[in-house]
Amino acid sequence: MYSEQEVIRKITETWKFENKVCVKELQIPLVGKNINYPFLENRKSIRIDLACYDIVSDKIIFVEAENGLWLPHPQIYRPFCDMLYVATPYDDSYYREKQLEWAKNEGIGVIEVLYDGYIIETLKPVVFPDSMDISLREEVLAHFVKKLKKNEKIAD
Repeated sequence: MYSEQEVIRKITETWKFENKVCVKELQIPLVGKNINYPFLENRKSIRIDLACYDIVSDKIIFVEAENGLWLPHPQIYRPFCDMLYVATPYDDSYYREKQLEWAKNEGIGVIEVLYDGYIIETLKPVVFPDSMDISLREEVLAHFVKKLKKNEKIAD
């Protein structure tokens, strides 16, 4: 069984060869933002386990890691990305089909890490149409670049 951090590490290692630039634990402040989305009420910020920018498709991809295929809250990230995944160790629990059906209906992709360490895209996400207004997109990318520079110690 893989931890959330190990799941994220496996995805990051794979995606760096797929034209995706990734940062872990991206935090986006919400104070003073006028985001009308029910899951964000009274939140001061959001933190996503893995934020990636696909250089080829110009898409912002968020990945929320979980210990199992139980999807409690990933919708809160929807206004901030073009595509959303939940990542988990492979889960063959009794609620698997119900959770996959829920994710499919929500447009959320599922990535699973198999017992041998390989990652599979169990369910493709939907590219959310017009999910982000342009100013919010620019802000997410600005936080992404800031975190990337901090991680890589890149000068401005």
